[in-house]
This record gives sequence, C-alpha cells and structure tokens, in this order.
Amino acid sequence: MSTSKNAVYNIIGTAVPSILVLVTVPLYLQLVGAERYGVLTLCWIILGYANFLDLGIGYAVVRGIAATGDRKDDAADIFWTGLWTSAAAAVVAVVAVYVGSRLYFGSVSDPGDIIGSEVRDALPILAASVPIALIASTVAAGLQGRERFLELNLIGTTTQTLVQLLPLVVAYLWTPQLTMLIAAALAGRLIGLVWLSLGSKRAIPLTSVRPPSRRIARHLVTFGGWVVLATIANGILHSVDRLVIGGAIGAAAVAAYAIAFGLISRVYLIPHGLSAALLPRYAAVDEEERRRLIRSSIQAVAVTTTPIIVALLAIIEPFFNIWIGRELAAVAAPVGYVLAGGFWIYCVGHMASTMVQATGRPDRVAKVVLAEVLPYCAILFVGIWAFGVVGAAIAFTVRVAVDFGLQVRLAGIPTSVLKLLLLPGTLVVASVAVAIWLTDGWRYAAFAALFLSSAVWAFLNMPDALRPYVDRLRAFLPARARAGR
Repeated sequence: MSTSKNAVYNIIGTAVPSILVLVTVPLYLQLVGAERYGVLTLCWIILGYANFLDLGIGYAVVRGIAATGDRKDDAADIFWTGLWTSAAAAVVAVVAVYVGSRLYFGSVSDPGDIIGSEVRDALPILAASVPIALIASTVAAGLQGRERFLELNLIGTTTQTLVQLLPLVVAYLWTPQLTMLIAAALAGRLIGLVWLSLGSKRAIPLTSVRPPSRRIARHLVTFGGWVVLATIANGILHSVDRLVIGGAIGAAAVAAYAIAFGLISRVYLIPHGLSAALLPRYAAVDEEERRRLIRSSIQAVAVTTTPIIVALLAIIEPFFNIWIGRELAAVAAPVGYVLAGGFWIYCVGHMASTMVQATGRPDRVAKVVLAEVLPYCAILFVGIWAFGVVGAAIAFTVRVAVDFGLQVRLAGIPTSVLKLLLLPGTLVVASVAVAIWLTDGWRYAAFAALFLSSAVWAFLNMPDALRPYVDRLRAFLPARARAGR
C-alpha cells in the first residue's frame, strides 16, 4: 500500500468530522449556549490530557507491530502486552482526571450555575470516558501497524461523527445539561471501541487473549515513555491557552478562541494524515529512504497547506459573520488571523518531529518540547494580559516558530528544503498582514494575487507522489480545459 494513498485515507478520515464540527458549532451555540459550549470544550481538553497517561503505548505498539513484518505471533504478543499496560494506566488516569477536573472547575472565574452544579454532576461520566479513550488508542495501533488505514479511518470517522452528533441530538430532543451531553459522547466512543477491536482482531490477527510479556512491556514503556513526555508537553502547549483564557477571562471567551482555533487547526489534518501513514513505513526502511521520505513529505505539506492558509485568511471574517454572528465573530476573527500563520509553521515542522520520533529517538523531541513549556506559559500569560484573547494566538505562533527551528535541526533537514519554504512562508506572512491591516476593496484584490501566487508555486513545486491525484482531478474538467484551450 502506497504512503500517499494511506495519507489520503487519513486526510479524508479527519476532514469529514472536521466539516461536521463546522456545521454543528452554530447548532451547539443555539441549543446549549456559548457558555455551555465553552465548558464542553474544556471537558474535551481535559479528556485529551488523560490520553497522555497511556505511557505512549499506542505509539510504541504501532512501531513494534510494523517492525514484526509477517511474524504474527510477535505482533500478537506486542498488541496484548500494550493493551494490558494501557488498561493499567487507565486506572491511574481515571483518578487523575476526576481529581484534576474538580480542582480546575472549582477555580474557574465566574463559575455560575452551569460550571458549578452541572459540571460537578458530569465529572464522574467524564472520568468514565478515560479508559475507553486509552484502550481505543492501543487497539487502533493494531490497524495502523498493519497499515489498514482505510478501515481505521472508516471506524474513526464514524466514531467522531457519533461523538459530535449524539450530544446534539440529546440537547435537541431532551436536555442541554452537560451530564447528558457528555454521556451521549461516551456512548459514541464505546461503539467505536467495539468496532476497532473487531478490526484489529482480523488485521494482526488475534486468536486468543495472551498474558503480558515483561520484556515487551519494558521495551514499550521505555520507548513510549519519551513519546508520552513529548505528548504531554505538546498537549499542554496546545491547550493550556484555553485553560488560561477560561480562568482569566471566562468560559464565553474560551468559546470564541476555540471556534477560531478549531477552524484554523483543520489544516493540520494534512501533516497528521501524512505522518500517520509514514510512521510504520519509517520503521521498515533504511536511512537513505527515510531522508527521501522526509524531504518529499515536507514538500507535500508545504504545497498543500500554503494555498489553503491564504484562502482561509481571505474568508475568515465573512465566514464567521455568517457562521457564528457578528458579535462573536468580532472576537474570533482576529484570533484566526494570527493562528493561521502559526499553523502553517506548525504543519511543516510536524513532519520533522515525526521523523525524529519514528526513527527511535523520541527522547530528543521530548527534551525540546519539555524545554518549551515554561517559556511558553510565561509568554501566554503576558500575551493574554496585554492583548486579551488575541494575545493567546500570538503566544502560540511565537512558540511554534521556535519549535520549528529546533525540530528541523534535530531531524537534520537540509538547507535546500528550507530554501524551498522561503517563498511560501513569505506569502503566508503577507496574507496575515493583509487580513489584519487592509479593510477596503484592496483587501480582496491583494488576497486574490496572493492566492494565485501560492497556487502557481504549489503546482510548480509539487512532489511526484501528488501528481497522479492532480491528474485524476483534471479528468473531471471539460476536454477544452484539459487541453489548455
């Protein structure tokens, strides 16, 4: 199975739930209100933190199963050992989530009735979601390690759709109380776990339950330990902004920031899908092939994300005005402008960090990311104090720019690749400047020129792996257009 085809499956599998989120946000705001939606967002962030307590087992299981090749018994031993280890970690994670969420929500500013009573009642259900999430991560590793990305994304897309829609159905037909919304999402996750289990059973394959191996567990925890340290630090770096906004400004401000972040972050599905496809491949190839893969992957991410980011910057304000209303859009749009530039940097840099982790040196990535936590938190507090919600977006962009330079150095990315990024980076910076400072008719004329330039650059620098997909798209054009007449 080709890496590019697997990456396409991953991208589509992430894009469908992402589009669904965009469609359902106005419905959530209407049915549950901005404050409840902000609290619900915080609950998902807390649940995301719990995933970091799996000791990096899911990541280690993917790499281990991919390296076993046709040795089915070895793959089964790795899978079951990883599953038992994740189950043990889930016990600790349940307690940590319950205690930590009570402490956090008890200290959030302007608590009100929603955060006070409804959240307290919902916390046991939120904690019950933890083992489902941790075990699902390891079970999914069986499919990813065997490169069954079509099946994996079909299951993931269905699960995410249920998690997004079931709470909305409950709010519409029954009640908007947070307890019932979180319980509905938990039901969706359970369905996904059962389906993943059946898929991994066929893919590995699994014939019977096996006891954990101490030797394998030690290897998984050693490798995964560095991965989880990096994941925890990354999780803090990517979500502490909303937690600080909630504590300093209030839940309604979290909703505005989360909406902008949620829209812009969808571009991340491109490097995420590609890196997920590359992970098992990295474990099975030599150093020369890895270097070729990292160069083509960075090039692929740059040519796909640059026109998308420029287009997003052009439509953020009018889209938000229609999508969430002018009042909330006035707060969310400036945040989106700054985040757009940051996410372009983050998308390109993600490919470098994936290579370093997948080639057996997750400790390097972990040390870099851990070193960023305290400086980022300091910049975040200062930014929010000085610029409000936009200050959080500025802090995010500064942080990912620094991280990009460090990860590129760790991965040993050649200068020729960095030179390739100069022009698209300039186009993105220019687009952010246009979005912030131009307001008249020149604004969209400038965006049109910038988008055209980015599209031409992307076409001229497209890696060979992407050209077959472009040719397939051209097949849908009229004959005269394909002939260039």
